Amino acid sequence: MLEDLKLLARLQTLDSQIDEREEKKAELPKRLAPFKEEVERINQLLREAKGKLEELEKKRRHEERELAAREVELKKYQSQLYQVKDNRAYAALEEEIARTKEKNEASEEEILKSLEIEEERAEEIKEIEERLKEEEKKLSREEEKAKQETEVLNQEITKISITRQEVAKGVSPGPLSRYEKLRQGKGGLAIVPLEGSSCGGCHMNLPPQLISEVKRGKKFVTCENCNRILYWKEANQRE
Repeated sequence: MLEDLKLLARLQTLDSQIDEREEKKAELPKRLAPFKEEVERINQLLREAKGKLEELEKKRRHEERELAAREVELKKYQSQLYQVKDNRAYAALEEEIARTKEKNEASEEEILKSLEIEEERAEEIKEIEERLKEEEKKLSREEEKAKQETEVLNQEITKISITRQEVAKGVSPGPLSRYEKLRQGKGGLAIVPLEGSSCGGCHMNLPPQLISEVKRGKKFVTCENCNRILYWKEANQRE
């Protein structure tokens, strides 16, 4: 019985080491999260900036088409001036030419302003793209670190698991099955040492008779509070 307790205590140490490394692996994606969020945030800024620039270009191109159409009309009106004989019609045509020129001048000014703003927006986009590249580099570096750490942890888990398999072979089937079930229901901690007069799992004080039975190591003793298997470290260390 004492030998089974010793082996189970060893098994618990190995399982806890595996659990610890699995937890570290699970934490790695969380560590990457802020970097991914920053990349996505800047990507969103970039999409918005490009969308605004596209809208500006769209409006400008529309204005340019309108201007080109009026320029055609203006040439038509100007050619008609030489053909009109009636003074009233001539005056109306001159008035239309003046209005068209005024509209064209306003359009040209609007187009120039739009081009200036587009240039500013294009510069902003370049800056955002540079920031994005930097953040993507940071993310890539962190992902590479996480990958390397994962590989190391996996290697350690494999090594510990091999030792665990060898230790588990030495445990009697009944105690081993009991241990495995307890581990599933107790957050991975099935067997714990005495800590003075307390349970090493839930830290509740134990009755003197129970402590005495644990120290004798003649049978499996469980904590009355958390039901974990108890063992005495000193007995294991003397073996």
